[in-house]
Amino acid sequence: FLRKDTNMSASIWDSGGPSVTPGVTIKRQSWLLAAPQSAFILTEFTYTPGANQLIVIVNGVVQDLSLGDYEETSSNIVTTTFTVGVGERVSIIGLGVE
Repeated sequence: FLRKDTNMSASIWDSGGPSVTPGVTIKRQSWLLAAPQSAFILTEFTYTPGANQLIVIVNGVVQDLSLGDYEETSSNIVTTTFTVGVGERVSIIGLGVE
């Protein structure tokens, strides 16, 4: 989560989710759905399931892995536990990923 201050620099604050160490790679992949789906195949990066490396956002709402909103299915697949509908947006941000 980035917040810009009046000097136009970015800062990161702890939201209780994944944290970022300076110099860590951050990558993002996004979808605007043309058909309903729940499985999202990452082609821009891979992650380690269980390593707390992802931020999953659906229509601007951060999803919570610990509440069962999504599953880290494999190193390149994330599955929401609900169907995301046509016209909705999904973004997955990877912290310290390859």
